[in-house]
Amino acid sequence: MRLTLRDDLILAGVTVVYRGRQMEVADMVVDTMPDVPLAVAISVYGREPRLMEIMNRTQPPTWDVGTAEDRQRIVRHRLIRQVDEGQVQQVIAVCESLLDRRTPRQSDVRAYKGRLEREFRQALEAMYGHWMRLSRTNELGVDPEYVVRKVGCALSAETIQAAVGRENDVEVIKSGLQKLLRYSGARAAKGSQAAGQTIGQLRRELRSRPGLPILFEGGELTQALQSMAQDSHPDTGIVVMVGKAFYGYDDRRLPTPLSDDWLVWLKAYAPEPPAPQDVKHAVRQTLANASRLGVAARQVQADVRRDLDVPERDVLRALAELVNEGEAMLEQKEARFPADGDLTSDRIADTAQIWLVNYAPPDDRQARRRIMELVRDAGTTGMTLSDLRNHLAAEGVEAGAVHRGLERLLQGRAALAYIAGKEAAPALIHDPSLLTERSMTRCWNKPMPKAKAMCYLSSTSTHA
Repeated sequence: MRLTLRDDLILAGVTVVYRGRQMEVADMVVDTMPDVPLAVAISVYGREPRLMEIMNRTQPPTWDVGTAEDRQRIVRHRLIRQVDEGQVQQVIAVCESLLDRRTPRQSDVRAYKGRLEREFRQALEAMYGHWMRLSRTNELGVDPEYVVRKVGCALSAETIQAAVGRENDVEVIKSGLQKLLRYSGARAAKGSQAAGQTIGQLRRELRSRPGLPILFEGGELTQALQSMAQDSHPDTGIVVMVGKAFYGYDDRRLPTPLSDDWLVWLKAYAPEPPAPQDVKHAVRQTLANASRLGVAARQVQADVRRDLDVPERDVLRALAELVNEGEAMLEQKEARFPADGDLTSDRIADTAQIWLVNYAPPDDRQARRRIMELVRDAGTTGMTLSDLRNHLAAEGVEAGAVHRGLERLLQGRAALAYIAGKEAAPALIHDPSLLTERSMTRCWNKPMPKAKAMCYLSSTSTHA
């Protein structure tokens, strides 16, 4: 009798013996899901040396069922999907032909036929094994801790899949999604794309991470995501970005069908909820009024809250949104957003300076760094403003960035400028527009050259 195994769990080149007959298992491949870690359980009848040599290559755990009461039935193990029905029907047809002839041993033939039909049904329906469910109990990113438990399975592939589906229910899928999203969220900036995963990535990760539910239907994943989007808890709820719209901050359900390119975050690591539109408009107007001078975050909050009775966090969220959407630019210390990535409201300092992007000054960070390197290399004499500009222009540094960078260095006393001459005493200059191409620039902490008079130049810019 020839047995056909499930075509996605195949063992090539194995011959087993059952009741004195050889049953070949051939033309088989192991793999319909190449990314899924898979353990295959195999049951054999007898200990044929060639077969056992193959089986024992990796020293697998074994279970001897030789003393089991139903050991004959165990031979037809749970990986078998079907028996060759054609051969079974031929045997049954022979039995029926013998019964029609009224032979002296009709009772034996009838009993044999009945047993054959009975065993055939059992081969399709009875439970002969267990599916071993592997569950990860701790978070990703640490040494895994697993729990393995047995789940009874019938012979047919459909029945096995149904059993797996019942075990990997919506709650199990939600737990797996939470582990995946916690893992990505903890390793990236809050609200960034890297802190979340697309639905397509989540599907693949669930199937490839040991201990997470590898088999599930699309409907169950949809139910799990819908349920999590309605969950307000930061550690178990999710936020989903569909186009430019965010779901998970209110009672709206996710659109269906789901799309694999939608981005999903755990709420603890998600972008902030959208700011109220009236607050956002008021912040935008305040920045427009400040024009090229810019305005400090503290002043924006005061102006908006004077006109609108809103919490401080709403104003900060509106500021962060305008910056992340490219409408505004924010500088604080040596950081500049959005050039340095996404900005969250909790990172905005009261002293941060903000402009609408059309009024924003050039980024002078590279200019300041190169100015300091050049004047430091020039020694105590320094170098003229003309030489300094020519050097930086050759390097591709924008002229506006050079001017702003020099202003800020002078104001911060990191550098000083002077005019070489015969004046008896230096004169303090407060207007940076008095800088000429012949003005000398050098590091503040180097001694002045002898016989030189100094003009200290300080900036009148409102930005520090």
